[in-house]
Amino acid sequence: MVQRRRWRVVRRIVLFGLVGLTAFAVVSGLVSVRAVRRSFPRYGGEVALPGLAAEVTVYRDA
Repeated sequence: MVQRRRWRVVRRIVLFGLVGLTAFAVVSGLVSVRAVRRSFPRYGGEVALPGLAAEVTVYRDA
């Protein structure tokens, strides 16, 4: 009886550990993807900048 209770506690601890590790992996993956994507430049659209009096066109190399 004591052996069965011990295995139940160990199984619960391992299960919570795996769930926590999985949640951590998913959250850290999402944060990493967002951080990398935000660093990419915008290729389209318009931006209003103070100090510019006329229209400016920016050309980028591939």
